Amino acid sequence: MSKIKKVVAMLLALTMVLGMGMTAFAANGKPEKTDTIDVNISGITEGAKVTLYQIASGKYQESGVELIGYDWIDANLFTEETDVTTKVKTVKPTANEIVAVGYRLQGKTVEGKGPLTAKDTLGPDTVGADGKYTKSVKAGAYIAIISHDGEVYNPVLLSATYGAEGNLTTETVNVADGYLYGTQAVAKKTTPDVEKEVTGGTADETKQDEEGNPIQTASVGDVLTYTVTPTMPQYPVNALNKTFYIADRMTAGLTFIADSIQIAIDDEIITGVANEEGIYTFTNNAGTVIARAKSESLDGMNGFNLNFDYEKLQNSESGAVATPVVTYKAVVNENAVVGQDGNNNDVDMFYAKDPSTGSTWDNLNETPDGAEGVEKKEDKKIVYTYQVSFKKVQEDGQTPLAGAIFGIYDKDGKLVDQVTTNDEGYAVSTNVSAGTYTIKELVAPTGYTLNTESYPVTAEWTSATYEVTETVTDRTYTTEAPSEDAVQVGWIADGVFYVNKSDAPEGAKPAYLESTNTTTVKDGGTVRNDKAGAGTVLLGKNIPNTKLTSLPSTGGIGTTIFYIVGAVLVIGAGVILVAKKRMSKEV
Repeated sequence: MSKIKKVVAMLLALTMVLGMGMTAFAANGKPEKTDTIDVNISGITEGAKVTLYQIASGKYQESGVELIGYDWIDANLFTEETDVTTKVKTVKPTANEIVAVGYRLQGKTVEGKGPLTAKDTLGPDTVGADGKYTKSVKAGAYIAIISHDGEVYNPVLLSATYGAEGNLTTETVNVADGYLYGTQAVAKKTTPDVEKEVTGGTADETKQDEEGNPIQTASVGDVLTYTVTPTMPQYPVNALNKTFYIADRMTAGLTFIADSIQIAIDDEIITGVANEEGIYTFTNNAGTVIARAKSESLDGMNGFNLNFDYEKLQNSESGAVATPVVTYKAVVNENAVVGQDGNNNDVDMFYAKDPSTGSTWDNLNETPDGAEGVEKKEDKKIVYTYQVSFKKVQEDGQTPLAGAIFGIYDKDGKLVDQVTTNDEGYAVSTNVSAGTYTIKELVAPTGYTLNTESYPVTAEWTSATYEVTETVTDRTYTTEAPSEDAVQVGWIADGVFYVNKSDAPEGAKPAYLESTNTTTVKDGGTVRNDKAGAGTVLLGKNIPNTKLTSLPSTGGIGTTIFYIVGAVLVIGAGVILVAKKRMSKEV
């Protein structure tokens, strides 16, 4: 009987040490082979699957009454401790030991130890809306394996034992709690995710994104900074699959700056160092390589693949893992999409949804999409660009006027573009962010006077009209001024156009417009205002010009007098010349 008490104490210690609910049962005050009791786990996501593996069972006398011990599938599953005073051995499993047993029950080899065969397998059962799993079991010990897409659960150890007084008691195990004992505490459930933010453009308060924030807009040449913040998966220290991988892709209207990636961990900012193959290595202050990235060298990629060494982020003692925050930059280029489709930047975070399945992915040439045991979370940010359009006409207010050169100025008076009206009188700016712009004529067409009036126009989501012109882009930048009166509009570095010098790399050169765009009227130039967000805002009135030959009446009289006086002077000079010749002959 002393031996029985020791075994009972062992399982009681096992249960209580882990902070799990003890379930106790007895029939008529005596343990019987037919005894059952419910074990419980709460805090599980609805729809999750739970499989229960029995790793120890009660042993009874031949009559089926009176517990004589417990039979384990392996005598060395967990750590044992011997009380110095009582000399009683108790099982005090660590979190890693529990995880290892759970993996081995699923047919894995962990730390050189092969698969285990359970005494009995119950389930899988689907968890209901209350998030609670309940199972009727016989005396013994069990490992619960929980699985659900998008979440990482560690194996849970449960026990069903007889209480000292033979009373039936139940208590619920909450998987949100950590282990209360063990050299390495590991959270039992995590829900990894990823969130992206973008700064550097101009917010348009007239339109909100899916999260209720103002949408982000930008002009060609603007530098955007993206920040990716993951909710980290929590893997056991001895997990077989510790994949943690971030991949980013941008549409053609954004140019990724390859050397801009930085990783922040707590107060440390880590910048990558590139080798000849274009692979960036990120090493922290302690000299530990935590991640590697590859970007432009990948075929067709406008972005990067970033692979983390999860073990270097994880504390080997506590199991806690650091959160790396990733930032990087992109420049809005001349291929940016105008209007409501916007310019996407998508981020995918890959992680092991089942750390016991597959192996850690470290291939920089391709993402682990579809790899065994790997789940994907994603987020994206859309940056929008607009255009400013107007029509130039002759003095009658209707006839289109081609060849007029205009400057487009931002709210600070900086020239952001120079455009020329086409045969239909239309001109359209390069892609700009939200805000008010001023249109000024710089050069009038031959035979026309310069219009000195300024025309303000506001580019925003709600004021954008249906696209009245189809833009044919022919806008290029050069570092050499095309003429003496050329105006600098930005900076060029490595073939990339930047609006501000502060955003451009060292050595950037002044940028000038080498050529400008032309446009072709779409649908006869019919203006439609029923599609907010189309991206092109049309100035509400036509810009007129006046011919040099069509002057006011006072100007006409002045010119006539000038002609008459000139004619008289010419005639007078002729008369004097003839008179002088006659006088010279007479002499």
